[in-house]
Amino acid sequence: MVTNQTEYTWDVSLLSKNYPLNMTMTHAPQFANDSNLIWLNFDGTFHKQGGHQMPYTHDYFPSIQHTHREQLWIHETMFNTLVSSAADYYKGIQLASPAMNKNLLMVLPELKSVCGDSCNFTFTINPRDKDNMVSLTMAQGIVIGGPKTMFDVELFAMTESDAAPKSVLTFETAMQMKANFTMSNVVFYPVFKSTDFWNTTLTKSSVKMGAHKYDLVLDSVCTLMGQTWNQMHKAGISIA
Repeated sequence: MVTNQTEYTWDVSLLSKNYPLNMTMTHAPQFANDSNLIWLNFDGTFHKQGGHQMPYTHDYFPSIQHTHREQLWIHETMFNTLVSSAADYYKGIQLASPAMNKNLLMVLPELKSVCGDSCNFTFTINPRDKDNMVSLTMAQGIVIGGPKTMFDVELFAMTESDAAPKSVLTFETAMQMKANFTMSNVVFYPVFKSTDFWNTTLTKSSVKMGAHKYDLVLDSVCTLMGQTWNQMHKAGISIA
């Protein structure tokens, strides 16, 4: 027995001691009368060390009968508190691939003035509001962002002669990305589904740019990256 237990007694430094995962139980263990099943409910949210957030309140997860009786339910607040609590260390989403390099030079030919026909590009995507950025539904799977969720997107370019990547273009945009995952035994299958961009505006440029539909440009880049991701991980990721 633990004396003077609080709602943050069982913090686990899963990713970093700076923003531990709270594995304190929110409900006493429950035992099913008709089987050997045990229900265990954990807080499951991340928080800054020394700066605990208020506990999230939500309904307890349902029990699905028959198939898949051994269930692990993950609430969307687990993802959202990870992003929010780790904001000081959050480096944004980075996208880069050889296929994207060719695609960008085709849809934005002005970039050839930066590095000719050969260049390595990297996109960084940073949400402005890191709270409640992820939603989980059975209908749509994992949804990141939405029509009113604003992101700052920056494009970096680097040639073989450059000592470091240099910023070329900066955008502000509303973005939504849909993904999903399934599991079979100990193999994890993450799947990119789609992206949508709205009201994308070029806010800064080191290159003189012509008129472009930047919603479509960013969508084509992310779709290409998503297809590359799906191909790379079609055999799944073993967590054993």
